[in-house]
Amino acid sequence: EVVAWFALEAVRNARARRAGARRLGPADFRETTLPPRCVAGCGAVAELPAEAGKALLADPAGFAARLEQPVVLRGFARRWRAVGRWDPEFLAAAISGPVAARVSRTASFTFCKPDHPWFLDGVMEPTSFVHHIPVAEFIDRVRHSPDKHLPPLRFPGEHLYIQSTIPPHLLLRDTTLPLPLVFARAVAQPPRVWVSPAGSVSPLHFDAAHSSLTQLCGRKRFTFFPPPRDGALRDVLRPFPGGHPLHRRCRVDLARGL
Repeated sequence: EVVAWFALEAVRNARARRAGARRLGPADFRETTLPPRCVAGCGAVAELPAEAGKALLADPAGFAARLEQPVVLRGFARRWRAVGRWDPEFLAAAISGPVAARVSRTASFTFCKPDHPWFLDGVMEPTSFVHHIPVAEFIDRVRHSPDKHLPPLRFPGEHLYIQSTIPPHLLLRDTTLPLPLVFARAVAQPPRVWVSPAGSVSPLHFDAAHSSLTQLCGRKRFTFFPPPRDGALRDVLRPFPGGHPLHRRCRVDLARGL
C-alpha cells in the first residue's frame, strides 16, 4: 500500500508540473514529530523458537511470505562461530580493501542518494555521505585514536558507521547459512555486515524487500508500525513521496516524538 501511494503521489506531481503548477521543493516536506498517543497499540512482535529458523533457511522468500508480523528467532545464531568472533579487529583483518562508511553530522543516519537532482543543483544538502575507507581506519576514527590525527571525512565531530558484503568463505566457516543465501541466490542483496558505534540511529523508514538481521554483538532496538492500509497511519507517519530524495523515509522524528 505504501509503495502504491508513493507511485500515486509521483503521478500527481507529474500532472501538476505539466499543468503549470509550482514544482514541489524542500519546503513542502517539513519534518514533524509523532505524538506519543499515536504509538500505542501498533501491534506486537512475535517470538518464535530458534528451531523455526530451519524453515527460514530452507525457503527465505516463502518464510517471509507466510508472516503477518515481525518475528524474533531468539538463539537462532547462538552456535555460530561468528558470535563473539566478528569484532572490529577481526573484520579489519578479514575484509581487504575499503568498505562503505556513511558519514552524518549526528548519530542519526538518514540514507539518501547523493546523485539526486536536488542535491546536485544545491536545492538541499544531502543528509549523509558515503566514503570508502579501510575497516582499520574506521576503528581509529570511532575510537578517536590520539596517535592517528585523522582529519574529518566530511564534518567536524562527525558520526559514521560501515557496511560491507561478507566474503563467502567467512559465511561458510562461521555461520550455518545455506549456499543460496551465502551466494545471494535467494535474496535481494548479498549478506552484509554492519558496524556502528553505540547510540547510532536509523530514522523511521521501510525497506524495499524483506529483511533479516542477526545481532552478533551489542544491542539494537527496533520500533515497528503496521502497514498503513486505511491511510490513517500513513497520514501520521507522513512518508516522503516517490521522487523525493528521502524516498522510503518518513517525516516524523521518533526520538523527539517519543
